Amino acid sequence: VGALIVYNVTHETIPAGYVGYVYDRNAKEPDNVIPGTSVINEARTGRIRINPITQDVLTYPTTIIACNWTGIAEGDNKHEMSMQIASQEGKNIDADIYISVRPVDIGKIIKSFGTKSFNSIVENDIYGLTKGKLSSVSQAYSVYDIQSSRVEIQSEVFEILSETLNDVYGVELVRLEIGTLI
Repeated sequence: VGALIVYNVTHETIPAGYVGYVYDRNAKEPDNVIPGTSVINEARTGRIRINPITQDVLTYPTTIIACNWTGIAEGDNKHEMSMQIASQEGKNIDADIYISVRPVDIGKIIKSFGTKSFNSIVENDIYGLTKGKLSSVSQAYSVYDIQSSRVEIQSEVFEILSETLNDVYGVELVRLEIGTLI
């Protein structure tokens, strides 16, 4: 029984569709770490051995992650995620956003966001970045033109956001769509 407990504590399973990186609090430059971090620069899959006292496993998806940032429909028990964007006149518009992203450079992601989970990065950091880029583009349009210019706004935000996510954060923007505008 003791051997099973020790085995379970010292081994971690990285699920299918994910890749794992070991965060070692004692790692130094000669240990092949991602520069500026304590994360060992070696992608791992399957069942791996760790030191539970000084090491943790960070997992990142190898697939596309899709998010729907929408308002609450009647009877929903989820959080309000639609974005309030501003028009040229300063009027607020609620926008439902559909986005898909994929991690492509784990080193950049770890340097930018530390040891946060990728879901947390998407739900908090990428959400905020998307809201900021969308608002900056939508402020060039009047409240009456935003609905009719949705495709132009969407493609402009896609270009700006895609460049920022890829160059700075190591995340590929696969899809960005503006849904319902209220």
